[in-house]
Amino acid sequence: MKRIIPAIAAALVLSGFPGCEEKKTPQPIAHAVPVGVFEAAKMPVTTSQSYAGFVEAESTVEIVARVPGFITRKHFSGGERVTANQPLFEIEKDQYAAAVKGREATLLKARAGLRQATAEERRSARLLRSGDISQAAYDIVKAQHDAAAATVALAEADLTNARLDLGFATIRSPIDGRVSDSAFSAGNFVSMASGPLTTVVNAQPVYVYFGVSSPGLQRLFSQAGLDIVSSSHDKLRESYTAVIVLGDGTEYPHKGTLTFIDPLVDKSTNTVRMKVRFNNPDGILLPGQFVNIRLVSKKPTSQMVVPTISISFSQAGARVMVVGGDNRIEPRIISTAFEYGRMTVVESGINPGDKVVTEGLGRIAPGALVVIVPAEPPTPPATPAPAATAEDK
Repeated sequence: MKRIIPAIAAALVLSGFPGCEEKKTPQPIAHAVPVGVFEAAKMPVTTSQSYAGFVEAESTVEIVARVPGFITRKHFSGGERVTANQPLFEIEKDQYAAAVKGREATLLKARAGLRQATAEERRSARLLRSGDISQAAYDIVKAQHDAAAATVALAEADLTNARLDLGFATIRSPIDGRVSDSAFSAGNFVSMASGPLTTVVNAQPVYVYFGVSSPGLQRLFSQAGLDIVSSSHDKLRESYTAVIVLGDGTEYPHKGTLTFIDPLVDKSTNTVRMKVRFNNPDGILLPGQFVNIRLVSKKPTSQMVVPTISISFSQAGARVMVVGGDNRIEPRIISTAFEYGRMTVVESGINPGDKVVTEGLGRIAPGALVVIVPAEPPTPPATPAPAATAEDK
């Protein structure tokens, strides 16, 4: 009996006791993460691109002395407005006034000689017709008359030059504008060799010059709904208006007109030069000033957009999280163009109808199971918004 009990015990151990099977660890049930989404779609967008430009005046004139002499008077203060023909400097005039009187006297003498030669020529002509003098004698008298006439013409030209020199002794502004400061004052001797005495700038209107890269030019055509092959530069100019963003972030109050697109590409920079005209009645824009200029399309175009808050960045670039057909999260790498209010225009990577996650991004990862809940729709901009990025300089 004692030998049977151990055998039974061993059999029980090998077969296991009823109800003492090994317990299996229960698998966790996947829980769906609630997320809010935005259904990607196209919407009318007023596109814009930003560039760095510089201001140039319509006219810039360097004022120089056209006759030498000592300055006797300076008529302006630097920075003030001047009008066309307004005196700026006076150069001593005595020698130039005396030269005019001398040339006037010379002209009077020449005219007197011409009158005498004319009378002699007429008298000789009558004698020639009556046969009292020879043709050779008449030709001598006629030549003397012609020489006297030439002397008068030369004296008149000399008098004109003398009067011009006298006029140049008063240095005037050739245009309306603002005059810069001058290092010259009364008592200084000036001449053509002195260089510019001052500068007059007409900054109404002004022009802003900037460069657009070759890809940027193609983008402008595309965003205006134009084909770069078949469309002219005139159509491109008519498709955009220009805005200047001042240093404090405010917009310059006057809109600009795109007036010039260079037909050539600068080989050194691979850019196309453009020019925009701005009214500048208050002189806010100064020649030589660097400004941020935006080209804004006049007509909205249909563009794919997603909320800006849905975009994150990785080493691969900008991306969004999209809810797939099985309610699983799919990351999408996208190419963005610019921000438009609270939205971002997407050039590629998103299709109409894609469900882009906007709420709950911090609780999900690629492949996560989600459930869509109502989300607050982003508010589209009421007015054209500035472009957030533009790589063309």
